[in-house]
This record gives sequence, structure tokens and C-alpha cells, in this order.
Amino acid sequence: MDVVVNDSGSESHVSPSFSTEKPPNDSSLEDRVLFIADQLMERRYVLDLDDLYKECIRVVRDVEKRHIENVLSDLTRRKVLIHGKALTRQVLLENPYRKQILELVKREPGLHFSRIKACINKESRTVQWHLRMLEKFDFIREERFGNNVVYFDFLQDKQHDRLHYYLHKEGAPAILMAILNHPGITIAELIEQLQMPRSTLARKINVLVVEGIVTVSYKETQVMCVSIVEGIVPVLQKALKTGVYT
Repeated sequence: MDVVVNDSGSESHVSPSFSTEKPPNDSSLEDRVLFIADQLMERRYVLDLDDLYKECIRVVRDVEKRHIENVLSDLTRRKVLIHGKALTRQVLLENPYRKQILELVKREPGLHFSRIKACINKESRTVQWHLRMLEKFDFIREERFGNNVVYFDFLQDKQHDRLHYYLHKEGAPAILMAILNHPGITIAELIEQLQMPRSTLARKINVLVVEGIVTVSYKETQVMCVSIVEGIVPVLQKALKTGVYT
């Protein structure tokens, strides 16, 4: 005999039913529930799970109620959703996934969504939900560079956002490390040290010059030399010392 929680919150017993419905993918249904919860949270910060359950039943018509109940129960157990409690900054970080995301962003400023998703190993919509909650309460901020959306600690100085963004680009940390360790290094020396094709290196260096991260000069023999822009040196040293970009 099955136990079902009705809309009033009381339990009732029903005879077993034999449904031909294929059980939904838990991750997919979880994403849909979180999306609905996010919409409710747009209107108020106190989340009522009874209201959420009713809204899910109304919207998610292709899934049996018991599956929705199971997902809501699991989300509550894991403290992804907190019933009847005002969502405050302190409560927000009781959720382990949001806490992990914040730690990642603090450790690796300029982190791309795909990297965050890979680290916490959750579905895209689940990750988006947690990011939105962290943004709403000013734990993190979202910045866009071209078509790329990346995330920073809300309190981090925006002055060096582009540096941290490019530190996540393939090859950039090695290039910047080599230039930092050998100010005035020539392009030929960089090619030899990094074993990188000249055209690839030239393209990457040009981007870093345009972004104001490195500067070029010429010796009397017209050999191009590269250095880190002076004001960026201490920031770059601190970032590379963490070891997360190598």
C-alpha cells in the first residue's frame, strides 16, 4: 500500500497502482522543479514548499505526483531547498553546492560556467539556480566578455577582471609565467621555451597587448621583446602562485 501526501500535508493510504509511465530522469525533473522554485523566489524570498508542490503539480503535468514528491523530498534533505525559512546570506551558504561554487569562484576568479558545472557535477539548470541565488545576495557577480559569461567574487576589484579572464585561456598562463620570470624576453625565446608555433604565439601576444596586460618594445636590432605591464605584475604573481592556472 502506498502512502501519499495530499495538498493539506496529511497522509492517506491508497491501493497500489500499476502505471505504464516510464520513471523520469531524476536530474531532469530536479532541474524543472528548481526552475519553478526560482520563479517563485523572484516574488518572495521565503520559500513555501507547499506552494512549490502545488505549482509543480500544475506545471509538470507529464510526471506522476509521487515522482515530484520524491524530488522535493530529496532537495529538502540535501538543503537545496529550505522550507518556511527566510533565505538570508547565512542560510544561503548552508547549501553545500552553493558553498562549493563560491569557494571555486574565490579561488579561480573569472571562472566560466562550464568549469563550474564540471566541478560540482550537476545539471546546467541546477548550476544556474545556485548561481542566481549567489548573485541575488551579492556573493558573486557575473561579467560578460564577448560571448563568454564568467563569474567573480562580488567584492573583488573589477580593475583586473580581464587578466583573470585571460588566465583561463589555453596557453595564456604559460605565456604570462614565462614573461613574468624573464621580463623583456624575445618572441624567439618564448617560442623556444614554450614550444609553441610562431603564428599561435603571435596571435595570443597580440590579444594580451590589446587588453593592456603585456607591452612590447624593440631592441636596436628591431627584435621584439615582451614584458608584463608594471601595475599588473603583483596581481599576476599572486594569481600564478596559487597554482590553479598551471
